[in-house]
Amino acid sequence: MSLIVDRISADPVQASEVFHVFGPYIAALIAINVVGQTCSKLQDYFMYKLEIAVDYDLATTAFDALSNQSMSFHSNRYGGTLVVRINGDPVSFNPSVSSYDNLYKPAQNFYNRLVKLDASKQIIPDAAESWDVSEDGMTITFHLRQDIPVYHPDVEAYEVLDEDGTYLGMLYADFHPRENKQSGAWMTSYAEQYIDQDGKDHRPHVSITMNLTKPTEDKPSLLTLGEVETFLHEFGHALHGLFSRVRFMAQSGTNVYRDFVELPSQFMENYVTQKEFLDTFAFHYETDAPLPEELIKRVKDSNNYMCGYLCIRQLSFCMLDMAYYDMKEPFTEDVPAFEAKAWEKAQLLPQPPQTCMSVQFGHIMNGGYSAGYYSYKWAEVLDADAFSLFLQNGIFDHDTALRFRREILERGGTDTPMKLYERFRGQKPSIDALLERNGINRQ
Repeated sequence: MSLIVDRISADPVQASEVFHVFGPYIAALIAINVVGQTCSKLQDYFMYKLEIAVDYDLATTAFDALSNQSMSFHSNRYGGTLVVRINGDPVSFNPSVSSYDNLYKPAQNFYNRLVKLDASKQIIPDAAESWDVSEDGMTITFHLRQDIPVYHPDVEAYEVLDEDGTYLGMLYADFHPRENKQSGAWMTSYAEQYIDQDGKDHRPHVSITMNLTKPTEDKPSLLTLGEVETFLHEFGHALHGLFSRVRFMAQSGTNVYRDFVELPSQFMENYVTQKEFLDTFAFHYETDAPLPEELIKRVKDSNNYMCGYLCIRQLSFCMLDMAYYDMKEPFTEDVPAFEAKAWEKAQLLPQPPQTCMSVQFGHIMNGGYSAGYYSYKWAEVLDADAFSLFLQNGIFDHDTALRFRREILERGGTDTPMKLYERFRGQKPSIDALLERNGINRQ
């Protein structure tokens, strides 16, 4: 049995009234506040999207219970929709679904983001005080702290709690563009995790910064697939920081070898084309229709367009990088000639005349990737191989996820990357998973 709750709320205490409706009928209930008061009207309106996936009789009972509360919700100016699914198919149990849905349509204007939460195995003693994200029983809680000062009104501060309720750290979400804000997306650590000489565990403060379009009064903030992928990437870095459990600050979180730091982030990107993951949130904002499977397949196919050539191109950059930084004497050669020789094994097409990659290769000159550009491709090998284990066991498999957390995310730079990876994977990484994901090797 599982209950999925998607919520936008400015008042968790009032939101708790919804929890009480389901009390007799569910084993657990989870909610997360995904938007703060970026729009003043959110202080007065609340959006709920509830989905019950249980057996027919239990779903009918819970559905009737919620429908009977519609007038009290209306008096409190709540908004929301209810969808009941059995075996993945929407089912209407009685005529009240229409009035229920219509009653809350005005709140759609304030529906910003959709987060789907599987509460099948999580028990929350006081739902009014905690909002949890759960997948297959592995839960962390993001608790919006409006009492914590932030550097801009758009920024939200979340207290992050572990499965057992212990404090993990703080996450600052800075999602929207503004004047003088740098473009792009990144994760930042404001305070690293470490354990002091008295044994006190100082927990990290991390942030995710993006530039996502703000919602308007009549339309939510609709994200492109690329923006979702970017968020997952930065969220992977954030989890690397938040889960850290090491002694020394210099080894905590993302303070790892350059060719290992992108594993958690690129690993998370794999979820963006997994239908099981997309079905937890990727619904049409007007019709509530899920993302079509055919469209997901087309996205995967388009991602693999020319992937063989792009792989060789990336390897050519790696060869050029290592050719420069493997020299033992000062460089005195002709740059274009040196470049052509360095990457000739990876050149499939003739190089246009009067072009020279070296003079614009900022990554290896002043971008921090000197003798390390290979880490981009190596991280792909690692994340594809790591995710292949999740594909075998289930992308939300608790035991596999826990092992990834314990052996990779918590350990920071306390051991060499290969030792950390082998403890998680049980073997050295193979290129096979990457070739299969790219469509080069097909099973």
